[in-house]
Amino acid sequence: MIKAMIITGDCPRHLFFAEMLRKYFDNGFLIIEQKRRPLNDFLIAKETEYFSSSLQLSDWQGNFKRCGSGKINDSDVVNMIRKISPDIMFVFGCSLLSEKIFSIPPMGCVNIHTGIVQFFRGVDSCFWAIMDEKPQGIGATIHYVDKSIDAGKIIYQARPELSINDDFSDLFLKSCGCGIDFLEKNLSNFLQDNIDARNVDVKGKLYTTKDFSEEKLMEGKNKIKRVLSNYLGGISHG
Repeated sequence: MIKAMIITGDCPRHLFFAEMLRKYFDNGFLIIEQKRRPLNDFLIAKETEYFSSSLQLSDWQGNFKRCGSGKINDSDVVNMIRKISPDIMFVFGCSLLSEKIFSIPPMGCVNIHTGIVQFFRGVDSCFWAIMDEKPQGIGATIHYVDKSIDAGKIIYQARPELSINDDFSDLFLKSCGCGIDFLEKNLSNFLQDNIDARNVDVKGKLYTTKDFSEEKLMEGKNKIKRVLSNYLGGISHG
């Protein structure tokens, strides 16, 4: 039986992710990292509308750990993971993992990145897809974690169904949802260790939290409807 470890955050989308995986890995271990809350809430305002979870930590029968924001690579966490020795690791929404962690599972460490990595890596990919007028970069990439940032071997990619009325929170949460759904639909391949991953041919632009500002947000809000209209019009007639 494959032993899985799940490392995620503490927002509704993360708990939804953990609850989904628990259905397939009865012997799984869960680590929840406290999220550092953003100064703005444009990405999370609608989160509870998209994700509802009945996850109870008691369901894990003691097989879980909480850690503070940015503490995921601390020595006590690393030593605990080594002791548990998971076969595979699934991560979503946690801090960047050190090689001391992502190299532990022999079947790899699998991440959901909310963006198409050939266009955008790092944070807020959906926002930058609008800012840079490249909405084809909206989606989710399921990939192996390595020393790069969101540039490990690609396993699957998916794009959500968009609407002209979507705001930034919709774009982000839809991308989260399609990534989680696609992972679940293809979990049998992980369970059978039957994954055909490919290298990232083109690395998209890397954005960090320092790139975002309230001024950029206002600029993006003025762009979003036009960019989505042009993109969706092109899809419908292409």
